[in-house]
Amino acid sequence: MTAPSIAGVESPWEAEGRRIADTFDGLTSAVLVTSEPAAAALLALGIARVQARRRRVAIADCFGEISQLQAVLPRDAVHGIVDSFSYGVSLSKIAYPIDAAQNLLIMPSGASPLDHEMLLNSDRWLKLARDFKEVDALLLIIAPGGAPGLDAVVASTEGAVRVGDPQGMMPEPVLQEVRIAVEPEPARVAVARPPSTSGAPARVTTGDTRAFDDELKRRVTLFGGGVAVLVVVLGSALWFTSRSAPREAAPRVTAPAAAVGAEAAAASARPGSAMRVENPQDSARATPYGIDLVQQQAYNNAIVQLEQYEPSQQQPLQRFVPATTISPITVNQTTSFHVVAGAYATRAQADSLLSRMRDDRQITPGNGRVIRVPFALLVERGVARANAASFVSSYRRLGLPVYALLQDEGTANLYAGAWESPEQAATLRDTFTQSGKDVTLVYRTGRIP
Repeated sequence: MTAPSIAGVESPWEAEGRRIADTFDGLTSAVLVTSEPAAAALLALGIARVQARRRRVAIADCFGEISQLQAVLPRDAVHGIVDSFSYGVSLSKIAYPIDAAQNLLIMPSGASPLDHEMLLNSDRWLKLARDFKEVDALLLIIAPGGAPGLDAVVASTEGAVRVGDPQGMMPEPVLQEVRIAVEPEPARVAVARPPSTSGAPARVTTGDTRAFDDELKRRVTLFGGGVAVLVVVLGSALWFTSRSAPREAAPRVTAPAAAVGAEAAAASARPGSAMRVENPQDSARATPYGIDLVQQQAYNNAIVQLEQYEPSQQQPLQRFVPATTISPITVNQTTSFHVVAGAYATRAQADSLLSRMRDDRQITPGNGRVIRVPFALLVERGVARANAASFVSSYRRLGLPVYALLQDEGTANLYAGAWESPEQAATLRDTFTQSGKDVTLVYRTGRIP
């Protein structure tokens, strides 16, 4: 899938989707009617990312290979709605989750060109809409204005949402109308801010393009002390019924106020520091040493670099680089992405890894330096050791730079990033926050699996 935009550039259409998302609380199915597929897709993503924090949401592309939806699909997404409706491919094989909690799914169009009359007139929409209603999930269908069969698909749902100025007559009922006038200027780096919870009608005019990107996804579910990775199966009321319960929040790490490490206390005293270290009592047992392998100016390029150090069938096991991650650091509104590896208690251990990588020619001459990076974001805590690799793989497939460290009690903690000071974690932390994922800043502890 396309790597998340950590810099947080968001279109005004997606920002508007977030703003009006609460007005969809009482709905379980709707058709977004448009002549602007990109606008409708971004609007749908904005709505869905808010709604998916509390229930399951699916976006169905009946316009045809909308690039904004194609960009967030996993690489192995080969089937779509046409394949299911025309050739019998199971719905479970065409609904692709794009968030860690697997609450937000994309149903791509599939084989093209589309026969809109056949697709939109299908009686399967009525059954699917009923299944979603039965379990209070949300189905958003994107369809072209004026297309043959549009009346039929709208009639199968609770109504239509007019996006922009679609061609042809609007089928009834019209639930909302959304129009945005966008100023012809480039998108800006986002300023983190909470989405509006206003329930006002969605007809707006705005040129504001500043809002935080939401590519980082919500948590994988924790069931008490045990951890389970959810597998997506879509296509019947039973599937939604068995998995439509709200996700539980992860336990937060807390610490006595009196036990404050020197680094955390100093960081808290710095002007502009917005981060609080949740486990200052663990400063003495942190594993702070790692290697700054390379820096990139684009997150996509950092992902490419990161994948060079990941397991593959072509590389022998001893060439793997442990605890690799990406640490975005923003200075003067400019973000750079550091590929960092290793988590060690002593500098000598990190030096040993760096020497091995140089001997194996895994890094180019001049790259690689040992650094002290004791701080990280805690993504998951208390993951069963047997499940840690699967969890890391699931996050990595979503483009999230998560890694695991084993704890003394035998479980694993999942972390993201590694920084020299707490305030450096703000960029990645704010992205998690805007996506609804509760993470905390901690001294990273544990050992490499």
